[in-house]
Amino acid sequence: MALRRVGNVEVASLKRDGDECLRFITTSDRQQIVVNGKREGAGAPDPCALSDAAVDHTVAVLDQGPVPRRSAAWPADSLARLNACALLDPAALTQVPGLRSRPAERGFAHWTCDWASPDGQRSYVQLQFTQDNDLSDNGRPAKVAGTASYVSPREEGDDSCVVYTPHRTFTDSVGDRTIELFRLTLQEQGERNAEVCARATALAGAAVQSIAKSLPGK
Repeated sequence: MALRRVGNVEVASLKRDGDECLRFITTSDRQQIVVNGKREGAGAPDPCALSDAAVDHTVAVLDQGPVPRRSAAWPADSLARLNACALLDPAALTQVPGLRSRPAERGFAHWTCDWASPDGQRSYVQLQFTQDNDLSDNGRPAKVAGTASYVSPREEGDDSCVVYTPHRTFTDSVGDRTIELFRLTLQEQGERNAEVCARATALAGAAVQSIAKSLPGK
């Protein structure tokens, strides 16, 4: 890993890993921005060149001073209004043997939440709010609490399963169709993958039900 100082931020560059290339920007207030360049097809640009271009632009913006706060309020039905850690209660988390019900880590703006077993290895759950344009390549179709979702076995390793569950669709600032969703990852060391995916789907279903209780019109 290579480290460099640019203005008042620090940039860590990892070596290219196949078709992915990671960069980490640490700000003066110890927040972190992750840049992941990924090449998804032959003939696409070098992923490290993509990451470096994104880092250069980000650093230039940060050098201009504090990033202005968002001026517009989030839509009333947006996941951005919710706390990811509040969507899975202790009763839901007991479905995963050995998992602590107290969050191990909370992400920026409470849009990501991690839970783990005491040893940090036996079991792990992450619930993350994110956006995408198309989910059809994110695993096999599945119903999660009545919502058309996608289940991706072994996406984060042999003991893992990831569930992608859309929440709403909207048009972004440049006119593109955008899907707001949550991504639930479950890892259970030594468990059969079919069982891991069954529990991941059940946890995602509990999250869907919590969202329905928390947002208007859901």
